[in-house]
Amino acid sequence: MISDTTRYHEAGHAVGSLRLGIGLDDPGIEINSDEEACTHIRIPDAQSLKEADYCICRAATKLSGPAAQLRFENRPFTEQELEKDHRTLQDLNQARMMLQKYWTSRGERNDEAFDRQLADARTIAHNLVEIHWGEVATIVAATKETGCVKAGRIRSIVGSPKSFTDYLRPT
Repeated sequence: MISDTTRYHEAGHAVGSLRLGIGLDDPGIEINSDEEACTHIRIPDAQSLKEADYCICRAATKLSGPAAQLRFENRPFTEQELEKDHRTLQDLNQARMMLQKYWTSRGERNDEAFDRQLADARTIAHNLVEIHWGEVATIVAATKETGCVKAGRIRSIVGSPKSFTDYLRPT
């Protein structure tokens, strides 16, 4: 049996990737079990990893899965809550790595800017999930019909991308 927690987590990633303009690749979402679940997010080109805005959006996409999962579980979207679950912690660490790679590509280290970017990515992920909760729920329903939901079907559920700055305002 596949838990709704896993379904919401993966649906959050899908909505985040499309709403932030990162994109999905086929097969879209694949859920075989709670341990084998994946949203196929478009692989970035090397140049985009050197752009701050792209890296913040990519980190927010990573965090949109945990944001949806925690909202479904009625848990707060805080760093402490993210660190309590292996799936959410893994995504938090991957978001951190994405931003660290950005700073490495620049050949510098700026802890204050890094912390601000990570906080922005968390805010974007949280607000995006809150605003587009209906889309997340629709994708969850689609995952109950079949374990694999094609990227095209997900695109038909999710609206057009928006600027990540639209999600920095509190909801």
